[in-house]
Amino acid sequence: MNNDAPPIPWPGIMTAERRVLDHQLKLHQWARNEPERRFSDVFNLICDRATLLVA
Repeated sequence: MNNDAPPIPWPGIMTAERRVLDHQLKLHQWARNEPERRFSDVFNLICDRATLLVA
Protein backbone atom coordinates (compact mmCIF):
# COMPACT_ATOMS: atom_id res chain seq x y z
CA MET A 1 0.00 0.00 0.00
CA ASN A 2 1.37 3.38 -0.98
CA ASN A 3 0.73 5.75 1.92
CA ASP A 4 2.43 8.64 0.12
CA ALA A 5 -0.34 8.89 -2.47
CA PRO A 6 -2.85 11.69 -1.95
CA PRO A 7 -6.35 10.53 -1.00
CA ILE A 8 -8.88 10.28 -3.81
CA PRO A 9 -11.62 12.83 -3.15
CA TRP A 10 -15.26 11.77 -3.08
CA PRO A 11 -17.33 13.34 -5.87
CA GLY A 12 -20.05 15.85 -5.13
CA ILE A 13 -23.60 14.48 -5.09
CA MET A 14 -24.55 16.04 -8.44
CA THR A 15 -21.42 14.69 -10.12
CA ALA A 16 -21.99 11.28 -8.54
CA GLU A 17 -25.60 11.11 -9.70
CA ARG A 18 -24.61 12.05 -13.25
CA ARG A 19 -21.86 9.42 -13.31
CA VAL A 20 -24.21 6.71 -12.03
CA LEU A 21 -26.85 7.65 -14.59
CA ASP A 22 -24.22 7.50 -17.34
CA HIS A 23 -23.17 4.01 -16.19
CA GLN A 24 -26.79 2.87 -16.09
CA LEU A 25 -27.48 4.25 -19.56
CA LYS A 26 -24.40 2.59 -21.02
CA LEU A 27 -25.28 -0.79 -19.46
CA HIS A 28 -28.88 -0.47 -20.65
CA GLN A 29 -27.79 0.29 -24.22
CA TRP A 30 -25.35 -2.64 -24.28
CA ALA A 31 -27.96 -5.03 -22.88
CA ARG A 32 -30.56 -3.88 -25.37
CA ASN A 33 -28.24 -3.98 -28.40
CA GLU A 34 -26.56 -7.28 -27.42
CA PRO A 35 -29.08 -9.46 -25.51
CA GLU A 36 -26.59 -12.34 -25.20
CA ARG A 37 -23.89 -10.13 -23.70
CA ARG A 38 -22.80 -11.02 -20.17
CA PHE A 39 -21.51 -8.37 -17.83
CA SER A 40 -18.77 -10.09 -15.91
CA ASP A 41 -16.80 -7.07 -14.73
CA VAL A 42 -19.27 -4.84 -12.91
CA PHE A 43 -17.30 -4.91 -9.65
CA ASN A 44 -15.56 -1.65 -10.59
CA LEU A 45 -18.91 0.04 -11.19
CA ILE A 46 -20.37 -1.23 -7.93
CA CYS A 47 -17.35 -0.14 -5.89
CA ASP A 48 -17.05 3.21 -7.65
CA ARG A 49 -17.22 6.09 -5.15
CA ALA A 50 -20.04 7.74 -7.10
CA THR A 51 -22.16 4.59 -6.93
CA LEU A 52 -21.49 4.18 -3.21
CA LEU A 53 -22.36 7.81 -2.55
CA VAL A 54 -25.64 7.66 -4.48
CA ALA A 55 -26.55 4.30 -2.91
